Amino acid sequence: MKTLLLSLALATSSVAAYACGGYGDFDHYTAHEWGTFTSIQGTDGVPIAWQSLVVGDLPRFVYNRTRAEDAKLLGNTAEFFGKGSMAARQRIETPVIYFYSLKPQTIDVRVDLPQGKITEWYPQISKFGPVPGEAVTPFIDPGQRDKSFIQWSKVQVIPRGNETFPSEKGGSHYYAARETDASPVQVTPPTVKEGKPTVQNEKFLFYRGVAGFPSPLMAKTVSDNSVTMQNQLNEPLKHLFVIDQRANEYAFSYHAELPAKQELTADISIVSSRTQTFRSRDQLIQAMKDSLTKSGLFEKESAAMVKTWEDSWFDESGVRILYVLPEKWVDATMPLKFTPEPAKIARVFVGRAELFTPSLEHKLTQLVKNYGAAEFDQKKVLIQSVKDLRLGRFTQAAFDRVIRLQNDKAFTTAAYELQGNALMPAPAHPPSEHTAHTKVLTAVSTSLIRSNFSPDLELLDLVLDCGALVPR
Repeated sequence: MKTLLLSLALATSSVAAYACGGYGDFDHYTAHEWGTFTSIQGTDGVPIAWQSLVVGDLPRFVYNRTRAEDAKLLGNTAEFFGKGSMAARQRIETPVIYFYSLKPQTIDVRVDLPQGKITEWYPQISKFGPVPGEAVTPFIDPGQRDKSFIQWSKVQVIPRGNETFPSEKGGSHYYAARETDASPVQVTPPTVKEGKPTVQNEKFLFYRGVAGFPSPLMAKTVSDNSVTMQNQLNEPLKHLFVIDQRANEYAFSYHAELPAKQELTADISIVSSRTQTFRSRDQLIQAMKDSLTKSGLFEKESAAMVKTWEDSWFDESGVRILYVLPEKWVDATMPLKFTPEPAKIARVFVGRAELFTPSLEHKLTQLVKNYGAAEFDQKKVLIQSVKDLRLGRFTQAAFDRVIRLQNDKAFTTAAYELQGNALMPAPAHPPSEHTAHTKVLTAVSTSLIRSNFSPDLELLDLVLDCGALVPR
């Protein structure tokens, strides 16, 4: 009898603790989501359509538009070569949706992206779009073919479910998101293998995408020492972190709020005494976690989000602004629907504005000009100089920026050749301007000047992205 009473007491206390933690009551569930919108802006604040040069930062079991099981989606070059060939102003990176429930739930979930395209997801979805006109797929409904959306049907939320999730060796911006108290989910894909449905287990629903809408925050770096931030929305932006990292030296500042349609100027090389500052990277990370928790996430969710992007937010060289977007704006930009609806929902998205400074634009412009006039041995040095800038996945955007500023065919030709060689792994023999790779880049770049989302842009990006496949 005592044992029974003790068991009941423990069970009751567990339910109470779960509910008091904000996870919901016994009959209802709670849904939380976090993610990022990443954009790049030049010194004048003009957004730059860009392509991520990071490929393979997700596990191979994650689905994408070129590997969607039975869906035949190869309708154009952008689809065939995936997100890497899609130039876009915004990259929607690693949104994850968590569920908290004390009892099993069956939920349908749909995400719409009217001004963009959803590109990756896991577990497998039941329906999605857009799809090329000739595609044959069991995932699409008539009338939904041209819409950008994904839908998971009959997601099973299991409070004490299977804690064994898929994994692969190597690092990834994926696994840290599992480090929460969320209830596991199970999804049975619409495809059948060997006569049996394949159940997929995960701690969340995951997706990514690209879009063309402008950034809510416009930032201008008219000098290397300050940045002017303008809120483009009719709602305040909150928890703004201005980060300047150069040669492993940091400068941070924090601004609690930027009111609607207002602007402020922040120092970036020497942090202003008028703003709250951080003495160390650890202080910055803790402040970021606290801001995410204040915005609606649970503490473990905030920690998981920061751990997911810690290397990208705080270790990449450059100037950037991280800020929390209004949930109302997120709902309008990327509608999320649950059936049945949760008792509570929180959507906490971080905007990331990556900024190019005047000195960076000037330095890259000069490197391109020198490269165009250089002899063979000098070109090797200039290629290394570009690599030393540590532009990473923003390399293509930086070259695009200086190309547009110069608007000169000879400069464009040199820029694409330099970019192509700078992005190449170290070859077995020195690069030559007479190689097949260089000939292709030169032939295309002399006849095309980039323009956003045009077929010529996709062709040129395709050449640049696939340059490593051309025999050297």
